[in-house]
Amino acid sequence: AVSNIESGVKDSTEQSSTRSPFMSDEILNLFLAVLGSLNYLLGCILFIPLLEVMTIGDYLFISGSVVIMISQSWKVWRAGCRAPTPAQDSSTGATPSHSNKTAFSLSNILAGNIPMTIGALSMGVGALTFLIGSILMLPQYETSVLITDIAVDFFLIGSALFANTGFCICYNHFFWGKSSSTGVCGGIQCWDCGAQSKGHAKSLEDVGL
Repeated sequence: AVSNIESGVKDSTEQSSTRSPFMSDEILNLFLAVLGSLNYLLGCILFIPLLEVMTIGDYLFISGSVVIMISQSWKVWRAGCRAPTPAQDSSTGATPSHSNKTAFSLSNILAGNIPMTIGALSMGVGALTFLIGSILMLPQYETSVLITDIAVDFFLIGSALFANTGFCICYNHFFWGKSSSTGVCGGIQCWDCGAQSKGHAKSLEDVGL
């Protein structure tokens, strides 16, 4: 019985040691992304002319754009605060499973997951164009066909940027890090993983990521 307890404590300690120091940040970041997306969804529904509540839908699009901008900006900031994972310990053979938090640095971004960072930037700028387009679509500003056309152009640009984020995610999933033994977690180079680690994959599954 004692050995079982000791084994359980050891397993629990090992699991906690492999958890990313960014996990709580990532969960909150995910929550913001979902919240912004829900605002977009409800905004799209309420923007249907038949419902006659287009202005409410427009305001939901504005709030959703702000939340998405915050979410993606924070994601890029977190990428810049990740130091490259230390090399494998020659004495123990252990490989650290996560990067460490550091001060923000562009070099950290360049040494990290570039496709996902580009995708985050693309979505953040796309949300900014959606924000501008949504403001221009408010009744007090949409006073001419020219303003409407400009708003539509901003939405088209934003849609292209959001689509680019999707391409970045697909590239990250299927190609990025496939030939590398570092920065890969289950075949996918993820935000917080510095080296291939079953423990990290398990911690991500715990939160449904």
